[in-house]
Amino acid sequence: MIFEVHELTTLFTEFRGAAKDRISINEIMTDTRKDSKQSFFVPIIGESFDAHQFLSEAIKKGAVATLWQKDRELPAMIPTDFPVFFVEDTTKGLQDLASFYLQKVSPKVIGVTGSNGKTTTKDMVASVLGTHYITHKTQGNFNNHIGLPLTVLSMSQDTEVLVLEMGMDQAGEISVLSKIAHPDHAIITNIGESHIENLGTREAIAEAKLEITDGLKAGGRIIIDGDEALLSNAKKDEAAISCGYNEGNLYTIVIDELTDDKSVFTVKGQAYELPMAGRHNVKNATYVIALAEQLGLSNEEIQQGFRQLEMSGMRFEKHAGLNGSLIINDAYNASPTSMKAVIEVVGQLTSKS
Repeated sequence: MIFEVHELTTLFTEFRGAAKDRISINEIMTDTRKDSKQSFFVPIIGESFDAHQFLSEAIKKGAVATLWQKDRELPAMIPTDFPVFFVEDTTKGLQDLASFYLQKVSPKVIGVTGSNGKTTTKDMVASVLGTHYITHKTQGNFNNHIGLPLTVLSMSQDTEVLVLEMGMDQAGEISVLSKIAHPDHAIITNIGESHIENLGTREAIAEAKLEITDGLKAGGRIIIDGDEALLSNAKKDEAAISCGYNEGNLYTIVIDELTDDKSVFTVKGQAYELPMAGRHNVKNATYVIALAEQLGLSNEEIQQGFRQLEMSGMRFEKHAGLNGSLIINDAYNASPTSMKAVIEVVGQLTSKS
């Protein structure tokens, strides 16, 4: 259970039906094609659909209450005692509900953004922090103005750390996500070319990524790519922790060994082994080390987290091909920066296994 219906009357003050009853809500429903017992239906309006038309189906699939946009007519067939909460905009209502649940559970929130490496870094963060805390993370690409609230609302009430990936394709979008989540700490993996068609320049992309600080809690740290010139001003901020290969970073990386399947590197005199190839993955891992130290993890816990790392699909997956060939599936997402990184790793491979 994540809520009882009566709790929502403090957040959504216009309602009808049995909204003050102690009815359990176990999950959020946005897709009426799936059974969702004891759920709260949030009818989203998209460019080519309006889920308000599916309320009766939502009730059949298990909804026990619903959010409802005021400018939509409520179907006459809805039972008079069925709890309905009225809002100006159901997407904004979903976001407000996520913020409300965050206050209720009160986990440490980690925000992760960047042009490339967001998902890899998010997986690393969850794996490492999971050695010490009960951790919940973004699944798949649920990293936008709808996916992030759904991620928040899918965490269990005993969650101690919530790891949220934050994506964008326009300026202003990460600011919205940051203000929903209010991260305790944030990571910007890099500044690449993704969405340059919308933002125009890499400078504008950097500004958009830095929006993650808009909702950052007081005392929160922002962990950044210290080798990126476009983050040089951010690097001067007292909240910033810079990581990279260049001298002058707070966490300077020294590569000890790179093989087809692992990377051995040293940071602040401590050696780590990552079961992944590539200098870019080592840098992502260093962001995680810096974060983990902020949260009090030991070197042993950090290494254990790397050792048990499970990555999201389609990220440098190796498959045996025909005639002894090697197929690498890195197709989850692609941009010039990420493709360059993969090509660099492929160029260093010494075998086809």
